[in-house]
Amino acid sequence: MVAPGIFGFGLFWVVLYGFGLKYSRSLVRQGITITKGKVTYRTSSYNSQILKTASSLGRKFLRTWFSFGSYFGILVMVGAPILLIVNLIVSSISILDYILGNNDSSNPPQQVLVPIIPGWSIPWTHLTYLMITLIINGVFHELGHGFAAVLYQVRIEAVGFFVFLVYPGAFVELNTEQLSNLSAKRRVRLYSAGVWHNAILALGSFLAQRILPLLLFGLYHHGTGAYVTEVAKDSPLINVIPPGETITGIDHGCVVRSSADFSHCLNNAWHEFTTGASGTCVPKSQVESWNHGHISKNKNGILDCCEGVVRSDSEENSTRLCYVESRSGSAVGFPGYKCMSVREILKVSTARCRDHLDCGKENSCVRHTIDNAESRIIQIHIASKESVLFLGPPEELLHTFSVSNFLPKTSWCSVAIPEHISALLSYMISISSALGILNALPAFAMDGEGVFAAMLDLCLPYDDSDVKETIKLTTCAAGLLLLVLNVLLSMAQLFIFY
Repeated sequence: MVAPGIFGFGLFWVVLYGFGLKYSRSLVRQGITITKGKVTYRTSSYNSQILKTASSLGRKFLRTWFSFGSYFGILVMVGAPILLIVNLIVSSISILDYILGNNDSSNPPQQVLVPIIPGWSIPWTHLTYLMITLIINGVFHELGHGFAAVLYQVRIEAVGFFVFLVYPGAFVELNTEQLSNLSAKRRVRLYSAGVWHNAILALGSFLAQRILPLLLFGLYHHGTGAYVTEVAKDSPLINVIPPGETITGIDHGCVVRSSADFSHCLNNAWHEFTTGASGTCVPKSQVESWNHGHISKNKNGILDCCEGVVRSDSEENSTRLCYVESRSGSAVGFPGYKCMSVREILKVSTARCRDHLDCGKENSCVRHTIDNAESRIIQIHIASKESVLFLGPPEELLHTFSVSNFLPKTSWCSVAIPEHISALLSYMISISSALGILNALPAFAMDGEGVFAAMLDLCLPYDDSDVKETIKLTTCAAGLLLLVLNVLLSMAQLFIFY
């Protein structure tokens, strides 16, 4: 999907650039400029609206608001380089381990900075979330600068919007002479305003995501299970657990109240099995009541002792398998193989086990003979009917079902609505945070450059301006280098591990 997407966007920009060349004069009169890979719209039409909105908030509120923002901006300006240095070290180590063969591409490390490339690091289906998030962040960020400019009587020359490749953004042009004449404290507040607004947007999105079930309480159930929204078409479970069912548990003891619980339970089941806990603890008194079976191999080469065993009427539709004890040390279990009802075993099971030592004196550790390194029996509890038994790797179920945390209360409520809202809020949290951190970095073309320069004037008010300029240029050059190295190494990780 990456190559077709790149080709499509490349063709789009070639056509758009040609259009821009042909109608450049008319477009410029409208405030539109088209360059290679970028479209910009610049206007002064919104200046008065920003002025009115800022004035309606009141000078006292804005002073307090941007005072808090300045403290936050300084804190993030100091913390951003530290965070990027840590990310640089972690990225370098992971790439070095890969080169030396100590790490494979199937085990990606955690990254602080992940380049957002549609079709690669995020699916194309999430492009809408990305665009909406970037537009909201760009506008809210620039409103911060605009409101601060109104507060400190710096004239807004123009506002604008742009699209660079697939990434939208916004900007505010301020009168540079009036800006440079501000006191150092006011410049810190003005330059920190955008980062502060990114942080508020991230915090607001986080809180909205936390209380989303409450906001949608009248329309959706929440916390009652994992609501099945889609089942893989090639899955044998498609007619057994169709969309619309609610999964409430996996095996014994692992309750499912959300999609996160569903993933956790399946991962836990897989972990238990791969660490050798393929058996189940069953009371010895229960085991002794089961029939001995003649052991043989069926046509698939699997040990079977249920052939010829007479079923009771209650067991006609019950799946029966051949079980054998898992011994260790001197523990004593039942001799030989026994044909048992899987549901009865699961009903009386107390825990997963590796051998009898995990079960205590009153229980035996038994496992069915079709257990292997890739499959195990998983009991899926359904809200509306009897539990379903699945034989296979637990991770297969993660790819079989798409589940939601929200169960519609009425038929006209789409389960997709809360999922879209939650996904958008997740993008808002991560991207708002990332944009705030990167903008606070003391590097050229970042808000952190202005904050750092103003802080130099505050801390070194009487020093030679040439000295302060040298410190600023050196620091911003180092910040830019740090950012470039992080982007390059993060791209390398993306290429290796994703």
